[in-house]
Formats: sequence, structure tokens, C-alpha cells
Amino acid sequence: MENKHFSQLRTVTEYWKKNTASRYMVSKATGIPLQNICRYVEILKTSNSIAIIKKDYCQISGELVEYLSTNEEVFSMQNQLKLF
Repeated sequence: MENKHFSQLRTVTEYWKKNTASRYMVSKATGIPLQNICRYVEILKTSNSIAIIKKDYCQISGELVEYLSTNEEVFSMQNQLKLF
């Protein structure tokens, strides 16, 4: 992965650690193209480093979307709730 993409991946990972947000919201907040955000989500999914926290309407587009997080404290709690 070239430096630009590695830097962008790090940026979105850090953003999702602090914020539960849709891909579009992350794109708008960071200036990283949505296509790249989608690519990074797939990379993070392969290493189980990102989780869908909820499905809700995007605050920007109004579309029904996935709200994601890379904060392990947030998504480990989600997994525990699914056990019961």
C-alpha cells in the first residue's frame, strides 16, 4: 500500500475510534474520497478491526446506512449484547 493510502487508512481508523459514523460522514469530515473509504472498510473487515454499530439514517445524505466504529470497546460491547 503506498504511503498516501496508508496515511488515509490510518486517518479513517483514528476517526472511527473517536466517532461512530457512516462512510459518507467520514468522507466529508476527512476529505478522503468515498471510494477510498469503502476500500478501507473492506481492509478493516478482513482483520476484524471494524464493526457495524447500528443501521440508521445518515445525518448528511438521509439514506439508511451502516454506522461503523473501530473502537474495540464499543464493538466488543455490541458483540456481548448479541450473546443474550
